[in-house]
Amino acid sequence: SRDKSLIICFAVFDQYSLPHYDFIDSGMPLDAHVPSALHVPTVSSEDHPAWKCINSVQDLEKWKTSETYNKYTSFISMLCFVSRGKTVADLQSGEASGAIKGIVDILNILDSWIADFPPLQQPMRFGNKAFRSWREKLQESAESLHRSMLPIELHKYIPSLVLYFKEAYGNATRIDYGTGHEVNFFAWLLALTEIGFLKPAIVARGTSHERGSDESDSHILEDVGDAQQIVGVVFLKYLQLMRSLQK
Repeated sequence: SRDKSLIICFAVFDQYSLPHYDFIDSGMPLDAHVPSALHVPTVSSEDHPAWKCINSVQDLEKWKTSETYNKYTSFISMLCFVSRGKTVADLQSGEASGAIKGIVDILNILDSWIADFPPLQQPMRFGNKAFRSWREKLQESAESLHRSMLPIELHKYIPSLVLYFKEAYGNATRIDYGTGHEVNFFAWLLALTEIGFLKPAIVARGTSHERGSDESDSHILEDVGDAQQIVGVVFLKYLQLMRSLQK
């Protein structure tokens, strides 16, 4: 079923042993590990623009020992934790925050553009070249979409945010889509969390008498934040968009 398949997507990540930077250990939200959620190395500002640093296997291995990698895997771990045992209906329950609604609005806009670029009716060995026109509109509109979604005090982070955003919806040259694009989508969501736009769940370790035999039983969800709706609303909408693009 759709409910089960969505949960399985996150359960796969949770099979791995994550670094001890994990926010779960401290009982604090992810951005509480730094002096200010607005001054973290993961998200650059206009004064210090970001650039692509992973260009080889060696770069990838270096990244896997970095603080940013720990933040990324901890973010996925947090989303896994709040999704355990939940159906999509469970994850979608409750009033969505303004941040969740803003992200969904952007994804709906991207979805509406598909009708503007119908598939080209000509022989093609791989993907339909109409996708390149849709992708070009995404490139041109990414910054304005972020300006409409974010409060003005967060606009200085747009140059970095759009780098992840633009790479989350497939490759225009190869006309393909895969897990690397999903990694960029979650990097974008993590960056939005780091600057304080999205609110992470707060998960604490229970006392010894509260812990079960399973290590996962020792964690207590204190505040769900936006986490469940990141999975049940935002990620589901993203998957629906990508399926529409591939029809």
